[in-house]
Amino acid sequence: MILLGNFNSVVASSDRVSGNLDPTSCQLCTLLSDWGLNEPSSPHLTTFTYHHPSDSKHKSQIDHIYMNILSDSYYCYTSPVSFSDHYAMTLNKKNTQDKGPRPWRFPVSILSDSIKQQSIKDRLALFNEHNPIYS
Repeated sequence: MILLGNFNSVVASSDRVSGNLDPTSCQLCTLLSDWGLNEPSSPHLTTFTYHHPSDSKHKSQIDHIYMNILSDSYYCYTSPVSFSDHYAMTLNKKNTQDKGPRPWRFPVSILSDSIKQQSIKDRLALFNEHNPIYS
């Protein structure tokens, strides 16, 4: 069984910047225990998967992948995406040649697409407006 998604709940205080647990945390932990589910190892999961769009201090790990089949044979990592306030999560099967996630490469086709260029400019302006520390 594989259970994955945005659970809007954390299972450990380290999953949230504030360290706060909520009432659903206990319910989620009970469900995972009852179903025998574990998270795969996550050597590449070094970031929170949710970043509040207007509060840079509000971050949490609320998106999860749980498994009951050889979970230590898999690993997951996150990647930011421009279309969501959540990071994308990828589940990969481990192998002896594993070197981690492939490097991201800039899609060069964007440079010749004026609509995509304007969209990127608009998103960067919005990001800089909400995150002045990066401006």
